[in-house]
Amino acid sequence: MKKSIGILALLSIFAITSCGDTAKKAEETAETAKQETEEAIANAQKEFDDFRNDVNSKLDENDRKIEEMKEEAKGLKGEAKTKLENSIAKLESENAKLRNKLERQGEKASDNWEDFKDEFESDMNGLGEAFKDLGRDNK
Repeated sequence: MKKSIGILALLSIFAITSCGDTAKKAEETAETAKQETEEAIANAQKEFDDFRNDVNSKLDENDRKIEEMKEEAKGLKGEAKTKLENSIAKLESENAKLRNKLERQGEKASDNWEDFKDEFESDMNGLGEAFKDLGRDNK
């Protein structure tokens, strides 16, 4: 009986020690996961901030080009002037829509960040092509 109690006590000590190790490992794993998540969020936010800054520069450049085209349109007459002014208005509207879309995304990268980025880049490429097409039409 004493031998059974001794074995039971020894097994209990091992069980308690094992549970402590398991709890410690679980705590370490949770802490590691938390740190990795925080790093991923910080990286996504930095990527979004860089993207937003880059896009804002491109949108500002588009605004500059639009202003140049407006000046060019002042020197035209008749149908050519009307056609250019209509094209400028469309470009201006698209540029404003993209700027608003970026603002609606907010200050933070969200869960759908990659989808937003892909769609936005596609829209920006479309606007870039419209600028190129307008340049070809005026030559």
